[in-house]
Amino acid sequence: MPYRKHEHRVIALLQTALGPAALESEVAVPRASQSIDARLVIDEPTDLWGPLAPLVAHRTVVIEHESRGPSRMKLHSAVAKVCWIAVDERRRFRGPDRRHPLLLILSADCPRWVASGGHGFVAGALPGVYRLGWQLGPELALVHLRGLPEAPGLSLLKLMPTPRDPEEAEAGIQRLKEDPAVLQSTKERILEAIMNHQIPATSREHWITVEEVRNEGREEGQDAARRALARKLLTRGTAIAEVCELTELTEAQVRELSH
Repeated sequence: MPYRKHEHRVIALLQTALGPAALESEVAVPRASQSIDARLVIDEPTDLWGPLAPLVAHRTVVIEHESRGPSRMKLHSAVAKVCWIAVDERRRFRGPDRRHPLLLILSADCPRWVASGGHGFVAGALPGVYRLGWQLGPELALVHLRGLPEAPGLSLLKLMPTPRDPEEAEAGIQRLKEDPAVLQSTKERILEAIMNHQIPATSREHWITVEEVRNEGREEGQDAARRALARKLLTRGTAIAEVCELTELTEAQVRELSH
């Protein structure tokens, strides 16, 4: 089954952040003409999840993505899917730390009937997260991606919806770059994947990531040129203080080059 554009973006971002082997996509549900967008087993959550880590830890998580808010019919279908996963993985429940599976609906928008508590949804402690209040074992939660707060650790989730305009695209990339709770290695993988078209992105997002690489190259080239000039001045016997002034390097950097 081919991916829809918005769904492809979410799956590609998950695979880039977690690794291709971390999740199964398009998992077929027996005796039903439907499939699960992605399924992954999470022990210790990575930086992708941020404040959602306690919700997803030590359990199988089934991912369903909605570019718009889910309809009531899709909610019924989601309940059927997570119940099937619970039956399929019943042996996992025997472990002391293993929890019942969770179906996580990652939705760009949130239907009013969910936000108002319809069909048993209850607002979570984190704004933008709604959990279905039932006691059947497996759980279901909806994450309103655009409704998540501006908080550390949420930049990757907030990056999942396709931007509606260039301003939203720029804000998403900048939010990721400045997020102190996301590892630098994760940021670099995501930005590189956007630049290389491995994650579906808007033209603005692609342009921003390309410019980022160009600027880094310019900065590295300027730094190398300053160091080369410093070495030449030092060989001529120029005082360290003067070398610092001419090259804009720190005294520690110049002294390191003098050895």
